[in-house]
Amino acid sequence: MNRIILTFLLIVIGCISQSMAAEVIGPHEVRAPDSATLVAGTLGGGSLNVVDVLTDINAAFSGESIIDDGYANVDADKAVEVVFDVPVINRAGPDLILYDARYDDGSYVVSTEFDGFVSGLALHALDDFVSTGIVKDYYFNFNGRIFPATVFAAEIDLSDLGLPLGASVERVRFSATNGRADPLGIGALVPEPGTFAMCIGFGVATVFSRARNVDR
Repeated sequence: MNRIILTFLLIVIGCISQSMAAEVIGPHEVRAPDSATLVAGTLGGGSLNVVDVLTDINAAFSGESIIDDGYANVDADKAVEVVFDVPVINRAGPDLILYDARYDDGSYVVSTEFDGFVSGLALHALDDFVSTGIVKDYYFNFNGRIFPATVFAAEIDLSDLGLPLGASVERVRFSATNGRADPLGIGALVPEPGTFAMCIGFGVATVFSRARNVDR
């Protein structure tokens, strides 16, 4: 029974952390990945940041804010993999949001671990992205100059990547496909009426399930 209580407490702590980490970007509430790595290609381009400080892949695509930093003029062969410690669940409607600094008509492909990153969803700047209404001033290559950009967002439904409803993933990849992309990052959409209540409900269900197994 002590293990069941401990499990529930850990889930509650995770729910609180997840809820507090949510960021409101335009019409969406999202949570950032917990880490990011370059899995293909070379860095290329140059980093974007709202402060005049260099940033690396992990800092650019994970952390407190998704849209405060990123990369400009990304090479078409570059692929970034992000990891969500709390899995992203496929619910009805969009589940992920990909953000782009609109300097050009960049295009992307997004895939998940669900099928080994085989199936990809193509996203084009002029067709799939809409303005968040947010304009950010970014330092590019940190030469003391600021380049304003409107933040654009593309909604991604995990069903379009082959996941059945209720399935989840922790690892998601995105890459540029035309060399003109300026990615700011990808976030998990926080569902209404909010992650916390749904997360607690999941925790309660998990605890009851484990309790039944123990009773057997």
